[in-house]
Amino acid sequence: MTESVPKSSTAILSDLTMTRPTKVLHVDDDSDYLKVAEQCLKRQGKFQVDTARSAEEAMEMMEKETYDAIVSDYQMPGKDGLEFLKELRENGNDIPFIIFTGKGREEVAIKALNLGADRYVNKNGDPETVYAELKHAISETVRIRKAESELQESQMRYRNLIENAPDVVYTISENGTLASLNSAFERLTDWKCSEWVGKSFASLVHPDDLNTAMETFEKTLRGECLPLYELRVLSKSGKYLIGEFTSRPWFEKGKIVGEFGIVRDITGRKKAEEALEQSEEKYRNLIENCKDSVVIID
Repeated sequence: MTESVPKSSTAILSDLTMTRPTKVLHVDDDSDYLKVAEQCLKRQGKFQVDTARSAEEAMEMMEKETYDAIVSDYQMPGKDGLEFLKELRENGNDIPFIIFTGKGREEVAIKALNLGADRYVNKNGDPETVYAELKHAISETVRIRKAESELQESQMRYRNLIENAPDVVYTISENGTLASLNSAFERLTDWKCSEWVGKSFASLVHPDDLNTAMETFEKTLRGECLPLYELRVLSKSGKYLIGEFTSRPWFEKGKIVGEFGIVRDITGRKKAEEALEQSEEKYRNLIENCKDSVVIID
C-alpha cells in the first residue's frame, strides 16, 4: 500500500487559488437578461456573478466587495457603460472591464478600448457562442491582469531589495558606461547617482588600479564569473575608498549586455589590518632591539 504524501502549504494555497471562483460584477439595466447571463456564465465555468442594474449601484457594491472583473452593458439609465468605465479609470481603478452590449457599433468599441476597456463583446448571435466568447474574455483579462500585478510586485520587491542593500549594486553597459547605481553608492561616496549614470566607470577607479578594472570588465563580458577583487574608488571628497568587488555577466534575453556587480566598502577593515601589522612590526622591532633578555612563558 502506497502512503499518501501530505501536500506542502504552498501546494495547498495554490489549489485553493485555482478552485476559487472568478468574482464578476455584471452591470445591465435589464433584470431578466442579468438572470439569464448569470446562469449561462456559471455553466461556462467557475464564476461567482453579482449583478447591478446601474453604474451607480455597481459603484456602491464595489465599495463593499472586491471583484475580479466587471462586465457592463453600454446603454443604461444614468451613467452609460463608457461613463462608468471612464470614472473608474480616472479614479485609478484598473479592474478588468469588458463592454458587453448588443449595440455593436464600431465607434463604440473603439471608444471603449481608448477609455481603457480590456475587451468588447457583442451580445448578438448564438447564445452558446456569445457566452463562450464572454467566458474566454473574462478568464483571459483576469489572468493577464493577475500576471501583470504579480510582475509589478516582484519588480517592486527587487527594487526595494536593491535600494536598501548596504553594499553598492551597479550595472555597467558593454560600452563601459554606468547603467545603474543604488542608493548605497550615494551613502558611501557622497556622489549623486545622477552624476555618474551614463558616464564611464573608469573615471571612478584609482589610476593604479585601472588596468585591473579593465581586465576584469573584459573577462566579465566574455562570460567569466570572477573571484573577489579589490579596487580603489574615488569619493566626492577626493579620497579613495577600498572596494571589494563581486562581478558577474549581465544578461538580457540570453545575451551578455554588460556587467552586474556588488561592491563592499572595506576601507575600515583595511585600515584596521594595516594598523595591526604596524603594531606587530613595532612590537617585533622592540623585542629584537631590546638589550635585555625577553622571555615569554606560557
